[in-house]
Amino acid sequence: MKKSIILGVSVVLAASTFTSCSSRGSWDGKVLKIEDLTSVYNENNKLEIDFWTGFGSSMTDALETQLELFQLDYPYISVNHEQKGGYDGLHSAVMNSLNSNSFPDLVVGYPDHFADYISSDIQIPLDAFIKDKDVGIDLSIYNSQYMRENQSLDKDGTTYGLPFNKSTEVMVYNKDFFDAFNLTPPTTWDDAITLGKQAIQLIKNNGGFNSSWSYTNPTSGKEFTFDFTNVSESDFYPLSYDSQSNFFITIVRQFGGKYTEMGDSIEKGYIVFKDDPKVIEALEFVEKMAVEDHVLGIPATFNEEAYCSTPFKNLKSIMTISSSAGVPNNIGTSVTRVGVAPIPYKTADKKFVISQGTNLAILDCSNEKALACWLLIRYLTGAVDHPKYNADLEIVEGETANANVDFAIDSGYLPVILAGETSEKYQNYLNETSPSAATQAKKDVQKIANAIYTNEAEKWDKFVDSAFVGSSTIRTEVEKIIPMIIVGENRSTPQQAIDYVYSRLSRFVKK
Repeated sequence: MKKSIILGVSVVLAASTFTSCSSRGSWDGKVLKIEDLTSVYNENNKLEIDFWTGFGSSMTDALETQLELFQLDYPYISVNHEQKGGYDGLHSAVMNSLNSNSFPDLVVGYPDHFADYISSDIQIPLDAFIKDKDVGIDLSIYNSQYMRENQSLDKDGTTYGLPFNKSTEVMVYNKDFFDAFNLTPPTTWDDAITLGKQAIQLIKNNGGFNSSWSYTNPTSGKEFTFDFTNVSESDFYPLSYDSQSNFFITIVRQFGGKYTEMGDSIEKGYIVFKDDPKVIEALEFVEKMAVEDHVLGIPATFNEEAYCSTPFKNLKSIMTISSSAGVPNNIGTSVTRVGVAPIPYKTADKKFVISQGTNLAILDCSNEKALACWLLIRYLTGAVDHPKYNADLEIVEGETANANVDFAIDSGYLPVILAGETSEKYQNYLNETSPSAATQAKKDVQKIANAIYTNEAEKWDKFVDSAFVGSSTIRTEVEKIIPMIIVGENRSTPQQAIDYVYSRLSRFVKK
């Protein structure tokens, strides 16, 4: 599609009025027919729906391309899209809009965000739309791992959302360093420790820290240059991990421990990791990796606020675990080639990796707007194909396209429909070598997700923890635990860190 077209859509959408009407129509559970819309609305009298997201600029460009095509297929619907400055900003904006009844009609969100919306009685269950004989869909088309989080928000298995942009965590490694010394990415945490110690010794034996040096692979004959001029041995941690909440939650699961559990309703949930010996075992293992073995770093280790991508690009680590959507951020002047692998696990029977990314949900609105939102959800999640358009926005006769596949290709996120993962277009995209290191890295990430994480034979569990009112608060607090035990001179013991977090989360302790 022409760049000028995309920019044009952005301008039109930005110029729209985003505030919903203060006197909202309330959905009464009835699913209208498409004819109920087309008999009233048309190209000159459009039905407007407000859609809020928390995407960055590249994601917004990919989304707006699909919104433009949707509005070509449904010329009687106008989508007013507003970006709310990050997922947390989006969640806050929705919650702040409750008193004025100015929340959007359609929203993306995480399950813990949905818990707050459901508790506030503004989120519409989707089951009536799903089962409708005219506009319904078959939920088996979606990856079951992604559907699980949308159907576990109450005890009845009600479907409150459909998956849209999905990511996970992967391990990124410095491909030059691994190729130079014929290294293989670790599969377990124990392997990561062994490889990390080996990497430190290789650097010391071949030019050393605080210097720049070259190394020739004796098998391939290829020469590699590494600039460790500004890296001392004390600054070097072979493996780093971005998200400390994800790290805690994931490694607790991998060690067989528990994190939270849902109570009798979405309004009640509990933290359950205080008296779990498996949690202490997991944290003691992390502490040993970071402090005694000196192979693990986190953002605070490098005086970074949130990510380890800058230390990785500066050769202060050779492996880093990050969101699959952020992998290209690890490519820079000193690291021009990266490889991608699954994250390490403790044992093969507990191969847990966190599922990330948002789902689409409808908030309370009129029956007309609810149907329009549903039509957009079906479209964006790939439940229906649409006509294929060329760069001039002319229909290509006899060909169709799928918005979910195209969005995945444009954004670097993962398809949420099974047919999208195996489609010829997506597989061709994955298997074509890209001259751009960033684009190739995105493809390598998607290959890991496509061939390993979602491959049943590999036995990975892409998990999402129970969502309830306050679960996002718990997640924010547990982010402090690992930094407390591995960073600084006055480090806490695992039990002290847990006790501190429990003292801040007393309302979530089961009495």
